[in-house]
Amino acid sequence: MSIRKIKKTNKFQVMYRDHQGKQRARNFSLKKDAEKFEREVKLSIERGTYTDPSLGKIHMKDVYQEWLKTKEGLTPKSKEFYNSLWRIHIEPTFGNSPIKTLTAHSINQWAIKKATGPDATTSTGRIEKAQELLATLLDYCVDLNLIPKNVARKANGKVNKLKAISTDKKRPATALTTKELLKLASECTPFRQLVLVMGLCGLRWGEAIALRPIDIDPAKGTIMVSRSISEIGGNFTIQDTKTHKSRIVVIPEKLKEELLLLAMTKESEELLFSNNGKYLSNAKFHQTVYKPAIKRAGVPKVTIHDLRHTTASIAIANGANVLVLARMLGHSTPTVTLNTYGHMFKEDLEAVARSINASVLSTNVD
Repeated sequence: MSIRKIKKTNKFQVMYRDHQGKQRARNFSLKKDAEKFEREVKLSIERGTYTDPSLGKIHMKDVYQEWLKTKEGLTPKSKEFYNSLWRIHIEPTFGNSPIKTLTAHSINQWAIKKATGPDATTSTGRIEKAQELLATLLDYCVDLNLIPKNVARKANGKVNKLKAISTDKKRPATALTTKELLKLASECTPFRQLVLVMGLCGLRWGEAIALRPIDIDPAKGTIMVSRSISEIGGNFTIQDTKTHKSRIVVIPEKLKEELLLLAMTKESEELLFSNNGKYLSNAKFHQTVYKPAIKRAGVPKVTIHDLRHTTASIAIANGANVLVLARMLGHSTPTVTLNTYGHMFKEDLEAVARSINASVLSTNVD
C-alpha cells in the first residue's frame, strides 16, 4: 500500500491491494485525506471488514428482492406484510438508492418525515416496523460484505427508532366489560359463540374461524388451538398459530354448554363458524355483522382484535398472573404479555404495595 502524487493533476493516489489481492487505486485532492483512507483500508483488511466499493452501487430495491428470496418459509400473510412495508414506506424513498448512499442522517430524516410531516398518517408502530425492516435489509448487506456497517443501527446494535420525537398514533388497547361483551355477543346472532370465543377465551380471529368440533374436548371442557386461517386478497390458507405452537384453553362455564351444542350439530372436521360452509371473511363479517351489532348494543367501538384485550382485562381483574395469561393468549413469552397488558396490572401492584406497607406498620422492632 502506498501514496503517490500525480503531477498532472496534483492529486494524491492511494495504491493498494484488497483482501482478494486485486490492485486498486483512489485519488484525493488533499494528502491528509489520502493518508486517512490508507489507514482505514489497512485496518479494515486486517480486521476482515473490508468491502469492495463497487458493490455499494447495488440499489436497495435489488437488495430487497434478493433478501425476500431467502425467506421462502414465510407465511403468505407475513410475506404480504413485508411487501406492504417495503412498497408503501421504504421503496418510494430508498428503492432506487445505491446502498452505499444511505446514511444514519438520511434514515432519520425519512423516519421524522413519516412521523411528523404534513402527510403523516402512519401510526408510530407501523413506522417502527418499517425501520426494523430497513435495518434487517442492511444487516443482509453487511453479511454479504456489500457494506462495512449498518447505518440503521445504533452502536449497541439496536434499531435507531425515533420514539421520542415521533407522533404516537398508536390506538390504546380497548377492552369491554363482561356485561358489554355479553350484550355485543347477543347482537351478533348467529355468531354469538364466535364473539364469546374471542372475548372470553382470547383466540385470535384466524384461530377462532379455524375451529372444528374435533378441537373441542367435551369431557375436559377445553379448546385445542392448533391452527389458524389467513386471508389475503380474498384467498384463504390454513397455517400454524402465530407462535407455531398449539395450546389448550379452558372454556368458561358461560360458554361451554352452547359451544358444545353447536359442535354437536357439525361433522368433526367441519368448520365450527362459517358462511354456509365457507371461510368467514374478516372484512365482510365486520361490515355486515360486527359493526351493526356494536351500534345496536350501545357498547364502546372496539375492533374484533380488541376482544382479545377484553379476555386479558377480565382475566387480570379476576386474579390471573402473567404466566397463565401468556399461555391462554398464546404469546411466545410472558414478556410479550407484559409489554401489551402491563398497564392492566397496575392495581395489582398497588395492592402489593399496600400489603407491604401494612406489614411494615404492624411490625414492632425494639
